[in-house]
Amino acid sequence: MDKKIALELGAIFLLILSAAVWLAGVQGLLKLHSADEYEDKGVLQFIPKHVYPSPRKNRSGIPRDQRNNPIKTVYVLEYASSDGYKIEVEYSTKSPAQKVLREKKALSQRVLALKENGRYITVDPEHTAESYAASQRRKYLIATLLSTLYIVGFFAVLILQYVRGHRLPYDPMQ
Repeated sequence: MDKKIALELGAIFLLILSAAVWLAGVQGLLKLHSADEYEDKGVLQFIPKHVYPSPRKNRSGIPRDQRNNPIKTVYVLEYASSDGYKIEVEYSTKSPAQKVLREKKALSQRVLALKENGRYITVDPEHTAESYAASQRRKYLIATLLSTLYIVGFFAVLILQYVRGHRLPYDPMQ
């Protein structure tokens, strides 16, 4: 009997998780920019400029760690291109960031700027605006479709159990 309750609770937990993933997927699809909205600024070389500490909210998966240390320090390595674009990369400790800064390792990134407001993103050099938009659309569609499939399956099993007269999990009529 305990296995059955654990299975039902697991199914309900997955239902809640699927609903959250579905919501995030739909929101991502609605906020997604089309490839036409981006202006490709080309592949630029970004040179590391400096490292600085920055406080961040501790989003550790361990609640006790979040209570004991609500703020953590990350080390931000700022890269800049000759055209004035910047990238920030976060490191959990200072030494790897300083090592990259000392070695002056250049970073090649493609810059895609939004035509409407000039805000920009950087992507790997092999991506174009079209491939980036398509990969984002694919990611959100897969998340939305898989979560929809689970939600529909969950309720289909629930309806079948009800039709066949089996006990429903947490039946309010009992």
